[in-house]
Amino acid sequence: MITRLTSPEVEFKAYLRAYVAYDPLASEDRWLTGFAIEAVPFESRIEHWYRFRCGGCAHVDSQGNGQWFSELPPGINKEEVIDVIPRAGVPSLIEQMDAIAKQIDGSRIGSPNSYGAVVSNLVQLQGGRPPMRVLANLIEGDDMVRLGDPFCVARLLKKCADAVEPAIIRGQLSGREAAAILLLDRLTQILHSGRASSILTDEEILAFLGSLFVHGRSSLEEIAARFLAKWLVMGIVDEAADTLDSLRREADRRITIARQGKYNGLDDVPAYYDRLFSAAPYILAAEVGFFLLASSSEMDVQNRQHFAQMATDLDEKVVRVLYALDYAARDVYGSRYAQFAMVINSLVAKGQVEEANSLILEYVDLNLFYPRSIISNPMTMPSAGMFVL
Repeated sequence: MITRLTSPEVEFKAYLRAYVAYDPLASEDRWLTGFAIEAVPFESRIEHWYRFRCGGCAHVDSQGNGQWFSELPPGINKEEVIDVIPRAGVPSLIEQMDAIAKQIDGSRIGSPNSYGAVVSNLVQLQGGRPPMRVLANLIEGDDMVRLGDPFCVARLLKKCADAVEPAIIRGQLSGREAAAILLLDRLTQILHSGRASSILTDEEILAFLGSLFVHGRSSLEEIAARFLAKWLVMGIVDEAADTLDSLRREADRRITIARQGKYNGLDDVPAYYDRLFSAAPYILAAEVGFFLLASSSEMDVQNRQHFAQMATDLDEKVVRVLYALDYAARDVYGSRYAQFAMVINSLVAKGQVEEANSLILEYVDLNLFYPRSIISNPMTMPSAGMFVL
């Protein structure tokens, strides 16, 4: 029997972070894929190719190192390919949250502040949504009526950017949508400063802003990409790069606060994950922006290489943060943590402190992006593994 080490509210929040930090459908695929890989016999997990239901594949070498590919390279022996099949009986993240909401809402069922209301919002995140619908969730209706007035667009984006963090927690935004809003807001701030204001007249600025949201069902990410492309065509590269770097710096600041914080065991773990979670939209926004710069034909080779490296570095951070949030949800009951702690304590009892510290750094720091204060004290280290059904 599984012993619950946390409250239903904390459990709900763990699933919520994993679900919305990037994209709900991708999160569900990652969630189910993780359990499917667990079902593969351990001895079969190395020196194999994995093909995933959600698309893409990965190769795991003899040392357990993995590399992801968008498609299976030609010439691969079919006997080396394992099709990762969803594990039967594993509830999805949304199913987990729905069950918890029904358990703890009680008299609040139907209230806009209930957990069930959050679940209803999350369901609406699945699949693409028109930008106007996304923005309507963040601001008052009278603002949306005036969106056709280009004078309102910059103010609208600022208001939406300010509302991003609480909106994600309410299930009204995915991490990708939040990142696009942050990117649009920061790019808009370029308009009345530096070279942009000397190149474009006020009428041209307003006309361009007003045109952003009239391209049918374009996603917010596509709108942000068009916005950034406009700056590059006009040669406003330095300002755009500085804007992206400001997003990167904000992400780093939030990650540093999370990882350098002082946490005293299991009860403090949600605070760590909340801080780490808050960095996700900023990393995603900067990563998307630098990737677009690296892909632009307006750039010389040296700049493209520089921005490509920036995008790659940010992609690694995105993976680390998403993996940590996903891992926290998988071990929400702390079952694998208990197993890992037993190994650590056994090594310490035998006087093998150096080996224990090495194992902690390798398994916890590298895999989970855990805070330093917990890494330094394995006796208070919170859940550190996949939860076992």
